Amino acid sequence: MGIERRLARATATLLLGCAGAAAVVSVGVVGLILVDGLTGFRLMAALAAFEVAVVAGISGYVLRKAVAGQLLALDSRADPVYRGGQ
Repeated sequence: MGIERRLARATATLLLGCAGAAAVVSVGVVGLILVDGLTGFRLMAALAAFEVAVVAGISGYVLRKAVAGQLLALDSRADPVYRGGQ
């Protein structure tokens, strides 16, 4: 395995870890909101943490699939299903 693949796999794992940590932070902030009440800062912190979790999670997943060679074809004309199996 080349250095590029190892680096991409490590980056994907880091992104997925960041997404997990952001999800935990988001749940924690929502719990704090439920216990102590809503403020503008808490609302923005929860939304920002949720956004980081979603973006990092999707990016890590796509990068990991790209490294494994399991991404779907984006061009429908290249897919054998749309060419009649030819």
